[in-house]
Amino acid sequence: MSPPRVTELEYSDDVARRFRALADLPWPVWLDSAARGGPSGRYDIVAADPYVTLRTRDQSTEIATRGGATVHSPSSPFALLRAQLGERCAPIDDLPFCGGAIGYFGYDLGRRLERLPSIAVADVDMPELAIGIYDWAVVVDHEKRSARLVGVGRDPRTFERWSSLLERLTGQRAAMAGAPFRVFVAANGRARATVSRDEYAGVECARESERQPCGSGFPAAVAAKPRSRNRSHTGAAAAQATSCPRTASASASPSIGW
Repeated sequence: MSPPRVTELEYSDDVARRFRALADLPWPVWLDSAARGGPSGRYDIVAADPYVTLRTRDQSTEIATRGGATVHSPSSPFALLRAQLGERCAPIDDLPFCGGAIGYFGYDLGRRLERLPSIAVADVDMPELAIGIYDWAVVVDHEKRSARLVGVGRDPRTFERWSSLLERLTGQRAAMAGAPFRVFVAANGRARATVSRDEYAGVECARESERQPCGSGFPAAVAAKPRSRNRSHTGAAAAQATSCPRTASASASPSIGW
């Protein structure tokens, strides 16, 4: 296997523009640290076009490789993911991520770990697990004001298309990526919340009750599940696994599309 490759890019804090340059590729992801100026807001990580994807629904996990067959397995999705990650790679400079798994673990995946009652309505058509194995990524360091394209080379196509990736990130496509970024772009409908404004406002009433000295209050939280007719959405629960010994300190829910 070829040694890892790192190419310096021009730094910009407008990471959305960099993401838009890659958004037409399969499974684009953006780990947006959001909070600038602290240890948890140092890095943004952008990647796309994983060479392996895993999606778990009920008792079956679909494993799809680029250009290869798609197989289904009843085995533990955690074990399947670990097998696809392979051996750890050596650290590359001070980069927190050099390729690996990005995606999410849904709450219902907990049924693989413990027995839970089935009382919730399955009103959102999402896999319990959706993870891509990425061989390259753009790592933006807001503390050092640097940006680098890093690739490991486990996917033979990565270095074959290195020049085209750089062109995407620095050339005409990047210059034209000026359209407003939207998480939801539904072809036949708009994203909508399943909780109304009034219902969400009711959370303040619960919080006010919690502050009452009688102790009869209780904490409450309302989370709106977004709905869209396309398959691009923001994960409510996100998880990142990496083939590097260190993980990114970016703290945000990534945009996950397929």
